[in-house]
Amino acid sequence: MFNMIQSENLKYKRTFSRKMLVLMPLLIALFGIFLLRYFDPNAEVFSSYFSQSSINYWSITIMPIGMALLASLSAMKEKKSGQYRALKSKNVSISKMWISKIIVISFYTLITTILVMTVIIALYLYENKFIGNLSQMLIAYMVVWITTLALIPIYLFLAELFGTFAAILASIVGIIVNVFISIKPMWFIWPWSWSARLMCPIVKVHPSGVLLEGVDPLLDPSVITLGMAISIITFLVLSFLTAKWFAKREVL
Repeated sequence: MFNMIQSENLKYKRTFSRKMLVLMPLLIALFGIFLLRYFDPNAEVFSSYFSQSSINYWSITIMPIGMALLASLSAMKEKKSGQYRALKSKNVSISKMWISKIIVISFYTLITTILVMTVIIALYLYENKFIGNLSQMLIAYMVVWITTLALIPIYLFLAELFGTFAAILASIVGIIVNVFISIKPMWFIWPWSWSARLMCPIVKVHPSGVLLEGVDPLLDPSVITLGMAISIITFLVLSFLTAKWFAKREVL
């Protein structure tokens, strides 16, 4: 299995996928530089605006779309090279190969999460009023990573079954629906809403970007445990089910 993971990782060498690891955190860095250039860093509104906007962009837009792109590029590369047929003829475990894809994309998104956290720390050191509560923000970014992992097997499944564009389309639809469902009682049925919903009690920000105050029901911390549990269990179950589906496909 470890050899498969190494092999899968090598497939990304000198590809756009690895460039995305830097491009995604770069968006947050550029956003911070823009705010430093045009706003007063000493203003309280400045810190709040960066905190709520950066985590919103990351959890609702950047991370889901980034995962969809990685899954799409992975499927596209395999189909163009015809490696599926070659591996099947050699009696290689197709299900393990699928799991290795999920693991590598998970690892890559963890790396990009660590990079964006590094950007946050750098901005904090530059101006400690810049992002408000540092530890709170770092925890938030890690929670976003965990609660979006279940999207990886979904995107890979769609890219393999319907084509690479299907994963991108799914991410767009997921983001649009998330706007309406993440604040509803049934938020937990929609994987794209999990990270946005958990940001409410963690960084006290509404999915729309407005700061939450007072006794807003969205600040209920009990959703954190529920959201994390659902995310991890769904990720493991979908990874297993999609691997079994992929191994049984007659045409690869």
